[in-house]
Amino acid sequence: MKKSVKLIILCLCVLTSISLCSCKKKVDKTKWDPETGHVAILYGYGYNDPEFVQNSIAHLSDKFGLIQDGGLIVHFVFPDDFSAGGAGRISNLSYYVEENNCKALITLGAPEYTHKALARIKDAERDCFIISLFSQDDVLSTEADSDVVIDFVEPEKTVEMEVEIAEEASMQHIEKTQFILERTIKSVSGENLFKESSIQEVISKLYGQDWKVGSYVDSSTGLKAKNHFVLKYVEKQQPERKKKGKASK
Repeated sequence: MKKSVKLIILCLCVLTSISLCSCKKKVDKTKWDPETGHVAILYGYGYNDPEFVQNSIAHLSDKFGLIQDGGLIVHFVFPDDFSAGGAGRISNLSYYVEENNCKALITLGAPEYTHKALARIKDAERDCFIISLFSQDDVLSTEADSDVVIDFVEPEKTVEMEVEIAEEASMQHIEKTQFILERTIKSVSGENLFKESSIQEVISKLYGQDWKVGSYVDSSTGLKAKNHFVLKYVEKQQPERKKKGKASK
């Protein structure tokens, strides 16, 4: 009888241990505590193609996890997720950020009037860090309502201390956008790197040696915003092969 009781207790202990280990693995797999806040991604103009979004989300799911799985990322696509009476209303973005407890918002190709939604987020005094990547919205308003603004440089321009960009320059490196997006997410996924160092210092290190960083200068006013920077991809040049000389007789 005593042996049977001991056996039962032993079995229960083993089952409990297995259950705890299983739970622990599930927690480790998600990596993120929802209580600390999620990171929202807005796929806007130039980046809302269904195939691009699907591939992008698949990569983000593997690296960070999606909100429905207890992960970090929640995403929205414009205009699909903002339809109201047949028209896309980007103004709803501020409500989406609030209801999903977002500690950061990263916009890709933000459409016109997105800055008004960003202003609402700021006015609500939410602790939500806003990064605008390759915005299609008004430049000055985007700068005013974002913490960080990043654009691509036109291929023919150089990056030194100050550069200008064209409105459509953001479309030049769409194949490298996923890398930029993932690196940007990492900067705010844990401790916000932008709150520990200057914006330019963080950006200069964030994307690696393949990208040069410069300050954006408005072409009409000549003014430079402290939070607006541009990236240029540095094409790697293959070293020339030395021609083999003829062997001396």
